[in-house]
Amino acid sequence: SRMQLSSRSPFGMTDKSRQFRISRPERTLASTSIVALASLEEVVKNEDFAEFLSRSQEIFGLIDADKGRSISKFELVGAVYRNANVAAFVLPSTSQRNPTKDHSGQVVLVDEQSFDVIDDVFNAMSGGRQRVKFPEFASYFWRTASGSMQASAITREMQALFKLIDADGNGAVSKLEFVSAFQRYKQVSMLLLPTVDHTRVLEEESSYDAVAAVFDSMAGGKQRILWPDFELYCSQASVVRSPFGSSPLSSPVGSPRIPRGPTERRYVRVLAFGPSFGLEKNPGQ
Repeated sequence: SRMQLSSRSPFGMTDKSRQFRISRPERTLASTSIVALASLEEVVKNEDFAEFLSRSQEIFGLIDADKGRSISKFELVGAVYRNANVAAFVLPSTSQRNPTKDHSGQVVLVDEQSFDVIDDVFNAMSGGRQRVKFPEFASYFWRTASGSMQASAITREMQALFKLIDADGNGAVSKLEFVSAFQRYKQVSMLLLPTVDHTRVLEEESSYDAVAAVFDSMAGGKQRILWPDFELYCSQASVVRSPFGSSPLSSPVGSPRIPRGPTERRYVRVLAFGPSFGLEKNPGQ
């Protein structure tokens, strides 16, 4: 169907001088391909999906100069350089670097780095082919947009959790606050040490040592943890949301990460092989 975008739309475009039609089979194929890359539940619940698909159709039409219903790398590069709307869609993070103006006074890209990124984007979409059809185009950018939205959501959750740990709200977490938060809030332990029984942090030495080690790793020798310390630790420890529930996990298998920082002996296991290993009657010896 013919696309109409609201001026209030986060995916809206200022240039409506061109319209683009995508056949129903092609729209269905695009939707199916996108669902294959993102969970069905996510797509169904995301209110921006239909709007994103419409925006993708319009951008694809701007790139598809010969109207052959597929785009080449040459067409993609040319469209990015000619049209600020295409540049903002294809390379949103670099669209303001070293800008120049197009014929309508809008910003376009002209630097070498952006050219290299465009090349990488096309290669990722095409999988080695010379041309990219709309389903591959939409699938790639939906996956990119979904990843960005998920990262933002995780950051917001980490900020909320940090505020929960920061009992006095002064922006700095002491070890006492950290240990107390582990004991009081299950979501804190599920994020950082899911295999530790949070109800026994002050009753079991091993549990307390594990929590203290996480604090020391975050603090880096300081007496208190600040938000940047917490954010850095969580990002380095690959804290992710479980696709099967709302509780974040510190690793896909639910096992705690070894706290980063100076290596401690209790985290190290050594297996030694002697020169005659395997030659005895009982190699287990």
